[in-house]
Order: sequence, then C-alpha cells, then structure tokens
Amino acid sequence: MRAVELALGISVPSLSFNVSASVSNNFTASLSLASSASTFSPEVQSALADAIPILAQIGAQYDLQYILEESPFQNESRTLLTSK
Repeated sequence: MRAVELALGISVPSLSFNVSASVSNNFTASLSLASSASTFSPEVQSALADAIPILAQIGAQYDLQYILEESPFQNESRTLLTSK
C-alpha cells in the first residue's frame, strides 16, 4: 500500500521515493520505477512489477489510458476524506 502511495506522489511518513517530473504524471511508469527501487522489499518490488501489465490491460479494455498514463497525480492537491 505504501509503495503505491509513494508512486502516486503521496507522502508517507518515514519513507521516501523520488519520482522525477518526467515520470510523475505516468502511473504505470512510476510503478515501474518503484518496482526497482531499493526502498521496497523484493516481494513489494515483484508485486508492483506484476501490477503494471494488469493495469495496462484494464486501461486498454475500459479506455482508461489517460488516467493511468497521463493524469498529473503528483501535481494535484489532495485532501483526505474521513467519515465519522
């Protein structure tokens, strides 16, 4: 979970993962970069790498390539929502 948050550009306390500007707006590229980052265990790296073709297939099947490959994840301000 934390690896995906970092790949999306969401800060995680006590972990860091720098996503370059050229990759920050491409979720599948960001996952690819994260899958080789020493920040994560080999199991997490493998799970991230395995997710890339699955996400690409979902994107193609449901015409979501824009969301997965061009959406500016890191440039958006996020407000956390909570329920009471």
